Amino acid sequence: MRSAPICVAVAVLAVAAAAGCSSDNTTSPSSSSSASSTSAAAASTSDAAQPTPALGQTGDYTAALIKASDIGPDFTGYGQPTQNAGGLPGVGQSFNTADGSRIVVASVLVLADPAAAEQAVKTHPFPKVNNPAPQPFEVGTNGLIATGMSPDNTKSVTEVVFGEGRAAVNLVFMNAPDSPPAPDFVFDVARKQDQAVKSGLPS
Repeated sequence: MRSAPICVAVAVLAVAAAAGCSSDNTTSPSSSSSASSTSAAAASTSDAAQPTPALGQTGDYTAALIKASDIGPDFTGYGQPTQNAGGLPGVGQSFNTADGSRIVVASVLVLADPAAAEQAVKTHPFPKVNNPAPQPFEVGTNGLIATGMSPDNTKSVTEVVFGEGRAAVNLVFMNAPDSPPAPDFVFDVARKQDQAVKSGLPS
């Protein structure tokens, strides 16, 4: 099974430049650089208007993360959940089908309080979607969704961000260019990830 990109923290404000996102054969270096540049630029622009959200404490947040079985029988988690990537408190993991044609990247960033999580969600730059036009998304708090193509136009992408308590959740769904993720599937996975945060993250 080919590995999938693992982006562990929500890319928001100055956090975007520090978060980092590891990738491998499924994501070309040029597209990874493009996404990083987009995130950094958005972070720089947002930084001028608002301070960086206050972070929580690092730790093991596996209990707040969705499992492969919650996504579907065709999905497998790639490796173990990644904890506190780049020193940012939270957890993330990439899930993909055996042929690598469908990928879901889930990440939970833990903030100091719900107000910081709300700020992180509202300023999320949607770096995985080319020319995003975010719309309200009815999961969690202040949920937003953007659907389109990846910056390199090689994948259809749906990216979701929402708050839940002191967590900011980011979900990225990647499929073949002509086969975007079904809205019902996206909503179901997001709802289950929201529940995982509610039950697995101490208040």
